[in-house]
This record gives sequence, C-alpha cells and structure tokens, in this order.
Amino acid sequence: MPNYAVWKREFERFDIGPETILVGHSCGGGFLVRWLSENNVQVGKVVLLAPWLDPEKSKGVDNNFFKFEMRKDLVNQTKGITLFVSKDDDSDIQVNVEKILSNIGDIKKIKFDNHGHFTLHNMGTEKFPELLKEIIK
Repeated sequence: MPNYAVWKREFERFDIGPETILVGHSCGGGFLVRWLSENNVQVGKVVLLAPWLDPEKSKGVDNNFFKFEMRKDLVNQTKGITLFVSKDDDSDIQVNVEKILSNIGDIKKIKFDNHGHFTLHNMGTEKFPELLKEIIK
C-alpha cells in the first residue's frame, strides 16, 4: 500500500540536486510529480514511465497519496521531463498521461505501440535502450 509520508521520508534520505536523474515508473512516476510539485528543488532530468495517479481511487491505496496540485511550471525545476507511454497500457494510465500533459507544460512525450506497462512481462526483455538513451543524452 503506497504511503506518501513513508515514500517521502525514504526518498529524502538521498542527496537530491541539480545533477540527480530521477526515473519513476507507474506509482513512482506519480510520486515524483507530487514530490517535485511540493518541493522547490532543482534536479537533473526526470523520466516518467507510465505514470499513475490513481484516478479511480483503487482499493489498497492511501487516498491521500495523490491529493496535491501539480505545478504548471514543474519542468523549470528540471533539466527536462520526458514521459514514456505505450498505447497498449491500461486506460487509467492513458488518463493519467493526459492529465499530466495538460497540467504541466513542456514535457517531452515518447509513445510506444507495444510496451504495455514497461514491465518484463509486457516487453519480453530486460533491455530498454530507448530509456538508456534518454537518460544519457
């Protein structure tokens, strides 16, 4: 059960600054959007893979986890935000992607046809050269 206070405490144990590259998958992507929205911290690149914000208020999820307002200028705290999404991922992910893109300006979107939720099961491989390329460029 994701708990924002617990995740935040663990996350902030690390030295996060202008050279830090942040990659968040699914709920982790939603966490990064909230954490950056609530903290005026400069970071390096941010990559969101199939970010999830729990639009349906799922059972087993702390309903306070995603109670926040996205900062429209969030990208200004970063060296760029890239969002990865696959057409064959679940509909709630598609809703979240559109919500993020409509609320935060200047996000680069990379769309795939058959990567599902970017898991080994969906992709059939541990290799993800597009992600590596985005991180190191």
